[in-house]
Amino acid sequence: TPDVYQGNTTFNSTGGQDVQLCYTGNSYFYGNITINSNKVVFNTSSGKATFAGGNAQTLNGSYNYSFKKLAINKTANSVTANTTMSVDDSLIFVNGNLITTSSYLLTMKLGSKVTGASNNSFVDGPIKKTGNTSFNFPVGKNYSYRPIEISAPSTTTSEFTGEFIDDSVHVN
Repeated sequence: TPDVYQGNTTFNSTGGQDVQLCYTGNSYFYGNITINSNKVVFNTSSGKATFAGGNAQTLNGSYNYSFKKLAINKTANSVTANTTMSVDDSLIFVNGNLITTSSYLLTMKLGSKVTGASNNSFVDGPIKKTGNTSFNFPVGKNYSYRPIEISAPSTTTSEFTGEFIDDSVHVN
């Protein structure tokens, strides 16, 4: 069933089984998240993880955050990835940015899609897309959404990384 996590949350698993979060429904996270096991996975079924609220949030730990459906719907501030993360199905932007770096990269997997990106909500930093479908990188900087589009690559193992960089030099 869906859950609401009001504060900072740490997930651990010491057994052989996966801890499956956001399995069904829409689960909300209002604080920072730390994962201390590669056995913690997000929404392997039909569920969705939504980052919400007005606080700045971080994703921490040394393991990849594997999401099926991920939504960014913040009333203020952003979500910062301090670890790698991936999306298998859908990345949904409503309000607020997802901040990534080349060390803490977001990977959109084969067949995944993005909806809702705008000046109010996008990836601020690099994003990698794998697969053989066309893709619109939902990137921007400084409150400006600046998408980058690629046509369909030829193989399912193709990988492209895109990032919008706001240059301080203004060229006419």
